[in-house]
Amino acid sequence: MVHQGWVILNSAAGSAVSLDEIGDRASTALRARGLRPVVRILQPSELSGAIAEAEGPDGALIVGGGDGTIRAAADHAARTGLTLGILPMGTMNLFAKDLGVPLDPGAAADALAHSTAARVDLGEVNGRLFLHSAVLGIVPRVGEVRERARGRTGLASAGELLRRVGDAVYREQPLRLVLEVGDRRRRIHTFMLAISANRLSGKPAGALARESLEAGELGVYWATHTGRAGLLQLLAELGSGLWGLDDRIEKHAAARLTVHGPRRVKVSIDGEIELLATPLRFAIRAGVLRVLVPPGPPDA
Repeated sequence: MVHQGWVILNSAAGSAVSLDEIGDRASTALRARGLRPVVRILQPSELSGAIAEAEGPDGALIVGGGDGTIRAAADHAARTGLTLGILPMGTMNLFAKDLGVPLDPGAAADALAHSTAARVDLGEVNGRLFLHSAVLGIVPRVGEVRERARGRTGLASAGELLRRVGDAVYREQPLRLVLEVGDRRRRIHTFMLAISANRLSGKPAGALARESLEAGELGVYWATHTGRAGLLQLLAELGSGLWGLDDRIEKHAAARLTVHGPRRVKVSIDGEIELLATPLRFAIRAGVLRVLVPPGPPDA
């Protein structure tokens, strides 16, 4: 029996290579794996329905798009047993970088032919799976500012973006949260709380890269910066990748974490901002996703 390989591409995603060519190259790679490819290039509003139609534990789901599209596909693959392959076309592409997937989607499609399936961990918050991290505080606030300014060009839009970020910094208040791990509770006031699926390296060259994708633990990070000057320093460190060197960012690990706070909080989940009801219940889902990983570089 020949199993199906679904290739679903977001028509709104950016790529230097045409989506038709990417689809052809992914199809060639899937045939080399003994799968029968079906390629669909869809509008963003059609993606969730197409992803939901893919099924079969022996099949593969190959998705090209931004972090939100890939997260939706990973959620579906984890729940159905499909093997996920990713063609990165987003801004951050953090999951692709962790897997060693080429950031050029055409090259990523070619690599599918020689990739091997591996099981990796995902994070979970209130029943929602995430690939990399979920962040509260100033990060989703700045993300909202960026989304409102998206699509505008020129110096005027850059100036407006800076003005809006400045306004967000001026208005931002630290979150009052209670972190609960087992029978231990800790009260914190923070401008940022980040939960990652496995620990982040925190090294300047790749601060958001993870030390492992299968360690079975959450990374837990929160900022202890105070005042407007401290918040500006935090944003600068997040932007430059130097946050891992700052002792004012607490760094911990846990298998499960419950966060108590305001009735509802905005959370940036793999870059997508959602309004969630508290308490936020975080957990690591060990080995829940089977994903295609390209071969590493040859040993020196």
